[in-house]
Amino acid sequence: MKKLVCVLLLFMIASCADKKYEVIKEDVNVNICRMQIKIPQKINEEQLEAIANELRDDRKGYDKLWISFYLRDLLPESDGNGAWAVASFTPGFEMDILGEKIAAGKLNNKAAAPFPQYQNAMEVLKANNDYQNQCLEDLSKGDDSHVRVSSEFLPNEDISLLKQQAKRDVVYVIFQVFAETKLDKFTVTSIPIVRTSFNPNLMYDGKKQDVLKQTITITRTKAQEVLKKYLKTNAFKDLYQLDGTMYLPNEKFETLKHAELESVFADLN
Repeated sequence: MKKLVCVLLLFMIASCADKKYEVIKEDVNVNICRMQIKIPQKINEEQLEAIANELRDDRKGYDKLWISFYLRDLLPESDGNGAWAVASFTPGFEMDILGEKIAAGKLNNKAAAPFPQYQNAMEVLKANNDYQNQCLEDLSKGDDSHVRVSSEFLPNEDISLLKQQAKRDVVYVIFQVFAETKLDKFTVTSIPIVRTSFNPNLMYDGKKQDVLKQTITITRTKAQEVLKKYLKTNAFKDLYQLDGTMYLPNEKFETLKHAELESVFADLN
């Protein structure tokens, strides 16, 4: 029995020693996953890429994956500390070791990472990679800014999910565009797309479900009124948090898109 206990203890010690990282936080929103990872010490690019690929292999179902790496003494809960490195699959792989370029204590300084600003709605959506290819279309005419976005589904998805996601896409785009542009007014249309498979090796056969189309023409002033009603702020930037060098939607934004979706959509309409 003593021998068995010793063997088990040795196994546990070895397992702990082999642990390369720890998941601090993982947020999932439809087809996007964001992770915060703690690593025990600074590692080289090859080791960092290996961990990123391992995390990606377990999450291939998501279109996009963002990973922020934190050193054990510089965790995100500590005031003034930021990510030591970041990696992303959008879907191509990118990685940046921030700690080699800037002091960790400065990473949460918003002056070190300016909030992104673009000229129009299409620039915003292309830069953020949330909608691509057949899921993004510019419908603008003259000075009237109008974009169409789509989320994709398989044929067996419940129709209520498609309806809900169409509204969620509209809400997301409205606040995202006003946060990252100086537009005073624009129109967003959301139309779910149904396709038989997400296999990239098969011919694309997605079809827009026009019967589920949602369209809202919105002004900045009205969007601010809705923002103030639900979150007691009229600053669109308050919907984001700085994670490393990236501004990502925070819990306030998630509240608008999920917990308060139906009410927010009705107030914007």
